[in-house]
Amino acid sequence: MDNNTFSVKPDKRPLHGQAMDALLRLIEQGEYNPGDRLPGEIELSRILGVSRPTLREAMGNLETRGVIERRHGVGTFITVLGQRTIQGGLEQLESVKSLAENSSIQAEIGYRVVNQVSATDEIADILGLQKNASLIRVQTTIRDKFNTFSYLDNYIPSNLVNINKLERFTGGSLLDYMIELEEPKISYTHTNIHAIDAEQEISDWLQVPDGTPLLILTETYFTETGNPVIFERNYFLSNFLNFRLVRQVINPRIEPVDGKNANKSIKPDQRPLYDQTIEALNSIIELSKYKPGDRLPPEVELAQILGVSHTTLREAMGTLENQGIIERRHGVGAFVTAPARGRLQGGLELVEGMVRLSKNAGVHSKREDWVVNQTNAYSETARKLEIDEGLPIIQVEVTLKGKQEIFAYLKSFVSLEFANLDELKSYEGGSLIDYLQERGKIRLDHAITNLYAIAADKETAQWMRIERGKPLLLLEETIYADNGKPIELSRNYFITTHLNFHIIRRIVRNR
Repeated sequence: MDNNTFSVKPDKRPLHGQAMDALLRLIEQGEYNPGDRLPGEIELSRILGVSRPTLREAMGNLETRGVIERRHGVGTFITVLGQRTIQGGLEQLESVKSLAENSSIQAEIGYRVVNQVSATDEIADILGLQKNASLIRVQTTIRDKFNTFSYLDNYIPSNLVNINKLERFTGGSLLDYMIELEEPKISYTHTNIHAIDAEQEISDWLQVPDGTPLLILTETYFTETGNPVIFERNYFLSNFLNFRLVRQVINPRIEPVDGKNANKSIKPDQRPLYDQTIEALNSIIELSKYKPGDRLPPEVELAQILGVSHTTLREAMGTLENQGIIERRHGVGAFVTAPARGRLQGGLELVEGMVRLSKNAGVHSKREDWVVNQTNAYSETARKLEIDEGLPIIQVEVTLKGKQEIFAYLKSFVSLEFANLDELKSYEGGSLIDYLQERGKIRLDHAITNLYAIAADKETAQWMRIERGKPLLLLEETIYADNGKPIELSRNYFITTHLNFHIIRRIVRNR
């Protein structure tokens, strides 16, 4: 085998994603066939030219997709290739067509409709426009040879693009067009993630039954200077497109920042700086007792108070604006529109116990159910935890309740090597990850997470006291220690009307 043919060639994607694509090329080009055993970690790392932790992340994603099977103490084997899904690293912003091509799936535009429309009050506020301002609406479906899997509903001010050229563009979605145009130059998005039922208009575009669970990414695109230029609602079928993310495990959050005390700048921790800035801005609004309608200090003063750059501050303020907490009025300033902490917010780049996250967000929540049992590791669980099949493990099931309703059901597994059954049964602090961090016997480092929109099955509906079929956001993840060993396997279900996951996505340009 010519190693140079398959080694990772650096580009702007996360290295683990590049390594995963390189491994898929090895398999698809016949170097390895179903049932074959892959080389050991050291040899495979050398072939691909990546570190062993990077290789483990890539192999974890391939295992989740069913491409490989890791047998503890034996090795890693190719399973059946089956139908491939489109894989997307959620932290990177690229078009759906580009994601498909990077997964070696031929995608094409199904339908595209371009119209000139007037801005609704909501979109005008988000894009900083006057009411009824002229917009171009671009509605696009993306499909493979057999199925439509994505519907993109995009809005852009009419003065930023030529509608006739846009109508003639055949290279992909509005994002593809704007990347080629390069003016204005898009830098990043604020993205909120939810699970919904497909209503009639959306189900017609996607050619699926009403009520089909969909993953929706509501996004506002910003230029490098922080100006909003595009608003989108993008709908995806999770069984065709799988968003994945490597999330960092963090320790308890920083203390709140008092907006009246300029000496209280942000103290760096493991989280992205803009996420710390969001929390600090929330604290400024809360502790300084700003009321809806009050104007915040100018940007220069806020950046100085927090000790962050103007770019980081704008990103944080954009997220708060998307959440409806502030409103930025061009040439006038930023104003508070709602109390700072009414809804649970989660930065998807982070792994944190839900009870602690609720506390830091100022939202009341409590454990409703806490059930701990000893069970046995069956095939999938044993493979993902890298233990022998049949070994005893601990299963933890917990529900979290807000003021009135349950909003999360977490089902987790951990080896008896890292947890004590009796301790867990009497533990009152939060979820399994809270217990593992408080116990302090192993340092958790990161998680490989896959996101799906699903319909609640009978068991999940019973735990969450909801109707069967209700749309849920599922985070399926494996949490690893700093030595790369898998520690916890979990399937976490959320009602996204109660909890808002958000992320900043960075544009991916020419590779």
